[in-house]
Amino acid sequence: MRILMSLAIISILVLTCAYGEEIKKSDTTKEKKCGVKVDTSDMRYEKSPLNKLGRGLINTVTCLAETPAGIYRVSKEKGEIVGITLGFVEGLFTSALRGASGIFDMATCIIPPYDKPLMKPEYALDSFGESYHAVADEDPAPRI
Repeated sequence: MRILMSLAIISILVLTCAYGEEIKKSDTTKEKKCGVKVDTSDMRYEKSPLNKLGRGLINTVTCLAETPAGIYRVSKEKGEIVGITLGFVEGLFTSALRGASGIFDMATCIIPPYDKPLMKPEYALDSFGESYHAVADEDPAPRI
């Protein structure tokens, strides 16, 4: 099973690297062997299978960052006790969803669309940053 999984990952990486090299070598318009002209001017990293594969890998590895982000966000909104209990459960649920979306992105990295993530924000660490900045933007406590 491990050998099959390793072969699948290696073949996906080879295919995406070959696709990226093809984009680098191409001009604005390229004629394929069958005589069809393909406009490659809008092909970039965001619209490549490599983007989807990288997003999936990053989300799978960092999915556990959603747990402290959930605790922090709920603690600031509803209090510490609710944040520790409900925020922990919410963070675990969001972590599981983030990990599943990462695995799905890696498994379907060669199937378009490449630039539309399954979850918002696109990465788990962005979620932690958003919850931190949302609380930091509030008015600070008055100084005496």
